[in-house]
Amino acid sequence: MKRRLVAVLMLSLLVIGGCGEKADPNDPYAAMSKSELLDNCRQLSEEVKVTTTQLDSLKEAVAGAGISIENSPSIEDIGDGTGRMTFKAVDGVITFDSEFVYPESAEAANTSSINISQNISCKPYQNWTVQQKGVVTELNHASGVVGKITVGSLQGASGMYEVTEEQEWNGESGQQITVDSLQSKVAEPWFNSLANVGDVQYSRLYLESQWVGVQGSTTTLVNGTESHIVAGMFKGTADESCQYVFMYVGTFDSLKEEYMANLIRSIQVQEISLLVD
Repeated sequence: MKRRLVAVLMLSLLVIGGCGEKADPNDPYAAMSKSELLDNCRQLSEEVKVTTTQLDSLKEAVAGAGISIENSPSIEDIGDGTGRMTFKAVDGVITFDSEFVYPESAEAANTSSINISQNISCKPYQNWTVQQKGVVTELNHASGVVGKITVGSLQGASGMYEVTEEQEWNGESGQQITVDSLQSKVAEPWFNSLANVGDVQYSRLYLESQWVGVQGSTTTLVNGTESHIVAGMFKGTADESCQYVFMYVGTFDSLKEEYMANLIRSIQVQEISLLVD
């Protein structure tokens, strides 16, 4: 089926390349010569071959595990002579033979928010799995990104780590406290305690124009494998703080970085979005 699609695509591109119409500046294929189109199609064909090989390899692996791909119904006879049917679960998961979908409907955009506390929420988009444990929200993305957002209470706090441009530190008269104190006294020691930590890139966190916290990102090792981690903390309200940590195992991946960044940007405090400089 994929090879047939590539053949159709190749024919379409050759037709486009042979036409004398003016090239559409917004169409990257329209400006290509026939030789360029052929090279592009050959590359697509090779990618299909690689994907097909990978699929065949996965089929062999599944077959080797004793699982039938071609005929593996999710509902089967219970086998006790009564004719009763039963679902066959794999790792506790049931696969239905058909989708249960309202006719002619399409998947709607996600507009729901997860309330971590009364004042702080986030909006995980597609492919995030969320588990809430009180004021701790654990998140897992289908790509392998994992994370945790936690809300803390600041009631009765000394104010030592208030994030303001200039403030007197109670207990050390005259010393000025800024977000740098939060970075140097809290964030930096934590990042430096990581396994084989790399250079840490720090950013400021804002709610509207108010400077409220700090975020750091770096590399570390997980079971000896390169991993990437982003962690931040900020003062959400007068009585609440918020901390988050997101990471994934493996080499740098721009898509996974974007998944983390989008989730962090979705954090809101009383409907004010968190901003990272």
